[in-house]
Amino acid sequence: MPAGSRNTYSGYWKLVEQAWGELRLNEPTTAEITDLVKQHQRRAAPRYNATGTGGAGGLIDALRCLYRFAEYDGLIDPPQNSARKVPRPPQSRRSKLPLSVERLHGLADITETTGNDRELDGLIVRLHMETACHRRSPLHLHISDVIQEDCTLRLRDESGDLRWQPTSLTLLQHLLEHIDTRGGSHTTTQVLRDHTGQPITYRRYDNLHSRFRKHLPWAVEEQVTVTGIRYTTLNYVERQFGKAVSRAYGGLHHRKGRNTLFPYNRPGIYDVARALQSLTGEEHPLAHGPFPGPTERQQRHANH
Repeated sequence: MPAGSRNTYSGYWKLVEQAWGELRLNEPTTAEITDLVKQHQRRAAPRYNATGTGGAGGLIDALRCLYRFAEYDGLIDPPQNSARKVPRPPQSRRSKLPLSVERLHGLADITETTGNDRELDGLIVRLHMETACHRRSPLHLHISDVIQEDCTLRLRDESGDLRWQPTSLTLLQHLLEHIDTRGGSHTTTQVLRDHTGQPITYRRYDNLHSRFRKHLPWAVEEQVTVTGIRYTTLNYVERQFGKAVSRAYGGLHHRKGRNTLFPYNRPGIYDVARALQSLTGEEHPLAHGPFPGPTERQQRHANH
């Protein structure tokens, strides 16, 4: 499994081991799983970014994952998969709402005026604004992933899949300067690093989110993290260029809902580059090929 999934589920698997470590896989019933989930909800400590499910969704996902692999390995038959029958509580949509322009500027101001490494935090926020990436992507962004020829970044999604994401020349140059001024490739191959040259971890995000909540009261109420920046960017792209381009921008081609009947109509990297160009106001080398956009075609017809 991807390291991110293991980290997410490992805590829940320990709970399952403590409760049912002596049982066989086909022994816990759907009712017993539901009861274990309710017990975990009562014990779970409230978090600032809680979605109202009290950890129930995470525990159910971890059990479904465990039982799914048990099916794959022939340890249980599908009818014996009790975890599949437990409904997952609906997740609150509140934390997935896009931010207003004013609130987005508020996050940027806190990033640039507080903290012990404003340059690093500014790069992190700008990276999420431009690429709409998950937190995993910057943590696994290496020097070889910065492609200067076509001004793109090679990003790793939560699933571990690779995608090539256009980025502005401004951000690309800042990333290269960041690498050079903090030890280059001699200290680490990871792009984002602190003053000592050590690669960042999830703790950097925890620090950033804590400052958001400390200085912006609405950030606590709205459960704001850098993921909210991702939703904001994708919301802008969808409104300006349509849902298909927005999905491509967020690296969602390989997930559910992909266009299987008309695979040749999927937006490509050139469509993403045009959306980025509109978002940043900077020209991008991929935005003009291999085929011109509607505005360019209309202009050519007008010239003729």
